[in-house]
Amino acid sequence: MSQILLHNGGVGQTYNLFTPPPNNMSTFRQWTTTPPYYSALIMSEVMEEEGSQVMDLLLNGNSTLTPGYAVYKNGQPIKLALFNYITDPSGANDAQFNFPSSQPSVRVKYFSTSTGSTADKFNLTWAGQTMGDQFGSDGRLQGEEQTQTIQCNAGNCAVTVKAPQFALVFLDNQDSIDPIESTETWPTTVATKLGGTAVVDPSVLATSNGRGGAQEAFNIGGTSSGSQVYASAAQRSMLVSGALAGVVAMVVGAWAVLGR
Repeated sequence: MSQILLHNGGVGQTYNLFTPPPNNMSTFRQWTTTPPYYSALIMSEVMEEEGSQVMDLLLNGNSTLTPGYAVYKNGQPIKLALFNYITDPSGANDAQFNFPSSQPSVRVKYFSTSTGSTADKFNLTWAGQTMGDQFGSDGRLQGEEQTQTIQCNAGNCAVTVKAPQFALVFLDNQDSIDPIESTETWPTTVATKLGGTAVVDPSVLATSNGRGGAQEAFNIGGTSSGSQVYASAAQRSMLVSGALAGVVAMVVGAWAVLGR
């Protein structure tokens, strides 16, 4: 594999990596980062830039709930990717993975949910860092990175993976990303909602809503090329009725909130 495609669709699509703030929300940290983003972030550490070989270890009777994979580089195992898909915050279904190692210790990064459920969508943590809650992200990881050190005993290592949790074990006791090479970020240089920060000519705004101008509001479209069609009169009526219903709901304070 030499390339991947990260696709973002319309608002509310479950495969979106992130979703922009709704309506005119533009204050600090109001984007929403979703689980697929964490998957992409984790895979960037699981796989090596120079190429990796991955082998299914067929653990626990080839269980689909607690699988494990070995990641090889130049024919040598350098990482283990260990999963526990079970939802059980009581600890009764925590999984312990035992493996031999020539190192006195190994380093582990954990991906965890906020409430101990595989249904969690927000406040997920990768190595102690998170993109926050719904409407709580600015595109940068929050918190300090936490990589745990697990001591081995007589050539044997035991790593516990909670239910549910994912663990990336570095068998060579080295993290895959050098802190010096980590992505550099900068503070924002633009502040919004300070009052009168933008001026738009009303006559330009009235005809600037996409290719069809004001008419575009009555189009029915999708996120795939060629999928857009024009709405019928009945569909237009339904769109307008839905918009009015949304206004009424907003007035009375009703709003919907929302894993080779």
